Amino acid sequence: MLCSVLFWEGKEAGSEITRADVKMFISDQSIANNWIDCYGEMLKDELQNESSQSLGRSAFMHSMCWYMTIHLTMRNLHQYLCELLFQNMGKCSMLFFPITHNEEFHHTLLIFDKDIPQWLHFDSMKPRRAGTGECFKSIKKLVEMVELWMRAVKDQADDMLQQGCRMKFDKSQSTHTKLKMVESILSDDEIRTIRWIKENYDGGRIPLNHARICPQQDEGSLDCGPFVMYYMDKMAKEEKMPNKVTKAQMMKFKAQIFKKFAEHKQSWNSAN
Repeated sequence: MLCSVLFWEGKEAGSEITRADVKMFISDQSIANNWIDCYGEMLKDELQNESSQSLGRSAFMHSMCWYMTIHLTMRNLHQYLCELLFQNMGKCSMLFFPITHNEEFHHTLLIFDKDIPQWLHFDSMKPRRAGTGECFKSIKKLVEMVELWMRAVKDQADDMLQQGCRMKFDKSQSTHTKLKMVESILSDDEIRTIRWIKENYDGGRIPLNHARICPQQDEGSLDCGPFVMYYMDKMAKEEKMPNKVTKAQMMKFKAQIFKKFAEHKQSWNSAN
């Protein structure tokens, strides 16, 4: 019964945290990716509600972006990757991709930093030798998928901008085995994305690096999920990333997260 009792419900479809999720979180057990997705949604709202230089700089992609690279269907590809990239790449400087490595049940974070540009991988169990480790190898699949999409957009950029439209995924008429595309007028965000790719992307490989400063979880800890949320928080707010986060500091951060969700207007415990 506890599994189905909601603690927090977001605006996005399927964006929710149950009381069973809360129990896992506060008892130092490994958490599921819904915590990370929901925290991304909350961070987005927090940055929009504050007078912050970070406003509009960060886009928090759904963990389904990663899932679709493993369980690839054309519907997933367009719904959880292509359409979100069209909406966000032009207007944001950093795109956050939470990754759940099912083999190890380990959470890491991949960030596309447009300003440099580069891909940055944050792993709280980073291997000693850069560019190694199963997690680092597997994220290359998502990087290759995004860059393949960028090359396709670049090839069609002139036509889309001249005509003012593109072929867009029709969610209501598509299935996992049959994809329906319809002609759609370009939104302002889509125009920004197409123009940025046309003017800034040369069609080559974008460097993929381990984050140079990346605090690590303690040996035996199951806090990889909270560490991903910590990386998201620091990078989105453009705060200095520390070299180390102690167990006590992580417990304090988790308490702050719990308090944010409990007092949020979309919490089922909130009086707002």
